Amino acid sequence: MFEPFLRALEKDAIATLRKLVETSSFTHDREGVVRHGRMVEELFAPLGFATRRVRSVTEDCGDHLVLTREGGDATLLLVSHLDTVYPTTHPWRVEGSWIHGPGTCDIKGGTVLMWMILRALQEHAPERFEKVTWKLLFNATEEGGCADFPDLARAEVTPNALACLIYEPGAPEQDATAIAVQRKGSGRFRVEAFGREAHSGHAHEKGANAIRELARVVERIESLTDYEREVTFNVGVIAGGTTVNTVPAHATCQVDTRAWNTEDFAWAREQVLAQARKAGVKGCRVEVHERPGYPPWPANEKSADLGNLIVACGRELGQAIRPRKRGGGSDGCHLWDRLPTVDGLGPIGRDPHCPLREAVDRDSFVPRALLSLALLEKLVP
Repeated sequence: MFEPFLRALEKDAIATLRKLVETSSFTHDREGVVRHGRMVEELFAPLGFATRRVRSVTEDCGDHLVLTREGGDATLLLVSHLDTVYPTTHPWRVEGSWIHGPGTCDIKGGTVLMWMILRALQEHAPERFEKVTWKLLFNATEEGGCADFPDLARAEVTPNALACLIYEPGAPEQDATAIAVQRKGSGRFRVEAFGREAHSGHAHEKGANAIRELARVVERIESLTDYEREVTFNVGVIAGGTTVNTVPAHATCQVDTRAWNTEDFAWAREQVLAQARKAGVKGCRVEVHERPGYPPWPANEKSADLGNLIVACGRELGQAIRPRKRGGGSDGCHLWDRLPTVDGLGPIGRDPHCPLREAVDRDSFVPRALLSLALLEKLVP
């Protein structure tokens, strides 16, 4: 019923994807993210969706979007995001079935797939389409960690909400495609070391080297990684000093921690916060500032059951689907405890966050749309 329509729609879908990808929406490019958001609004407006824009509390970031189409008593949440992890610095290019470009798989391809699914329902299953109150949530700051979107999203979960479906890219495996039913938490921190400036030649002894202090902090934090517990600490950005002939008075680094469960996540958080009490270079001090991150999304029965239902849908379609846990955070980390949640339902992608290699498989759009449509048929008979 759906496949011929989706095949005919595919050309428009890829053309739409190209427009979205060529509209830069790096997290801290407010103008670009807002422009991209307007394009998403226009995409879904003909389907009857009303728009609510919510300004991000992060000053240089764009507006979150909540697109709602009122229907029957059942509610479904479909989730994507507007921002990309890097600017549009590498153009759209096609190699075989793979389309390269910023956001092709993470997550603009997922947004386009959501549109294909809803278009197919409206055209060929209008009664099911009308049975549902649809809520499409688009985070403007997903890639940078979001301070306000979690509360916004959780407030949209009503008692009659059936499921949360997140359209991050599907992950190819040797003989199957992986969906996510569990994710690591991601804790994020900014660590600052403060010292005292001095001339590095005739007054070196009057200085207190903030970079030296920060180097000790970095080594302590990195040494906490425990692969057996699958708890990791990563110092990913570092800066400090002004000139080579000045004892530096300030240095900073950014820290990312990852853990699967709440206990390990809390332990990792405390280890980083404790660095503020461990300054060892005379004349220096350390401050630790916690930044928005993602709590763990642990294994749970509701997500597992929804994942198994998707596996059954895939089996009926001749698609091998494998529920997996993933190390990267997503908006599912904020929603899994409110309703059954599954992630990775977008088109098949590879190398997200890699400017030269990120790509989406054009040939996966129709099969992945059919998978979601089969799921929706079971959720809303």
